[in-house]
Amino acid sequence: MKKLSVFRVTPLSIVLCLFGMLCVNPSAFALIIASGDNTPAFYAAYNDNNVFFENILQGGTNVLVHEAATSSIGNNLNTYYNSLTSVSSSYLGSAEVTNSFLSGTDLFVTGMYGGEFTASELIALDSFVDSGGTVFFMGDYNYSPVGINNALAYLGSSMMLYGPISDTGNNNATGSSIASDPFTTGVSSFTYGATNGVSGGTSLFFDRADRPFLAYDGGPSAVPEPSTMFLLGTGLVGLVGIGRKKRQK
Repeated sequence: MKKLSVFRVTPLSIVLCLFGMLCVNPSAFALIIASGDNTPAFYAAYNDNNVFFENILQGGTNVLVHEAATSSIGNNLNTYYNSLTSVSSSYLGSAEVTNSFLSGTDLFVTGMYGGEFTASELIALDSFVDSGGTVFFMGDYNYSPVGINNALAYLGSSMMLYGPISDTGNNNATGSSIASDPFTTGVSSFTYGATNGVSGGTSLFFDRADRPFLAYDGGPSAVPEPSTMFLLGTGLVGLVGIGRKKRQK
């Protein structure tokens, strides 16, 4: 009978394993964004909305805008992204979401106005996010958030859109209504309209009642801070030293 080989856990093997975890490409972390309003996309090229929409691209070069509430919203966002150097964007009013459809895409923006995603579409979207793609769900005040909430839950997001709507008409979030975050860097004014709230995730923008209406899960927050990496690295080096001393006894 063949003996099963036993892997010996040593301090060095632990170091190598954890070092590999720390060196994971940050872009491979899932990023899901949810908004209770799609007005920001209509004004994608104005105020500092353009800064935000460029920030969430995170250096990516390929964008797909899908099922926006109106053609003007979809076209405005698509036109803005195509105005950026080296960025290519396409607007598809409706199309089945598949692996090939999402292939090569860095940012996928959808209003889900064609209805809820099918089971196969959710599987493709899940694979896209797991491989490092960014999904931005654009809700709206007069559109049921059920479809978006179901998609968020399937993808494992903690976020959820909820009512009632607030801040009718066009508004500008400024000052304390804008959270300090890598995605809001350079944003001092953000135009939005009547909106649902967004619970969970990391909040970025707040309405006049201080309720979050745009948030995200994953992204930069999933990457270890430099100080954390340093402390962990120092501790691991000490662990190796202890292991060596034990072997010398």
